[in-house]
Amino acid sequence: MKKKITIVGLGCDGPEQLTLGALKELEGEGKIILRTQKHQAVPFLAERGIEYTALDDIYENSDNFDDAYEKMAQRVIDMAQE
Repeated sequence: MKKKITIVGLGCDGPEQLTLGALKELEGEGKIILRTQKHQAVPFLAERGIEYTALDDIYENSDNFDDAYEKMAQRVIDMAQE
């Protein structure tokens, strides 16, 4: 079976930046992986009971952004294959 990854943006500020389409995806059946939980929209997600995994540990343990983003992409792929 093919795996599907959907990427949605949280916007550049609080929850008022979320589109209805993004919210629909976030409230769906798939796994939610956030690049960082240090985003103004995250408390709103928690209020709605949306569970997620954040990749902050990769930021904290990488020497530069190129390294961090490569590791993040690989983790997302690995999680999609589970």
